[in-house]
Amino acid sequence: MIVAVPEQTRCLFTPMGPANPPPPYWASVTWWHWWCSTCRRTSKPRALFSHAPSALEMGDRHEEREQCQDGQLLLFGGVR
Repeated sequence: MIVAVPEQTRCLFTPMGPANPPPPYWASVTWWHWWCSTCRRTSKPRALFSHAPSALEMGDRHEEREQCQDGQLLLFGGVR
């Protein structure tokens, strides 16, 4: 099963503008990565996504490519 996992970080944003931009400010940003409960692989750190559906879609591609459906790994001697 593929799970979308949120990861929240605080970032300093520095607005840019032609004249008198607002001062820099801190804000929280949420990034998502997928985690496969069958083989315990994760997309992190190389791929983070801005929305949960995007992370789930890429996790589904992992499932298809690696054939990580429940039970199939037992045929090959267990979890990698």
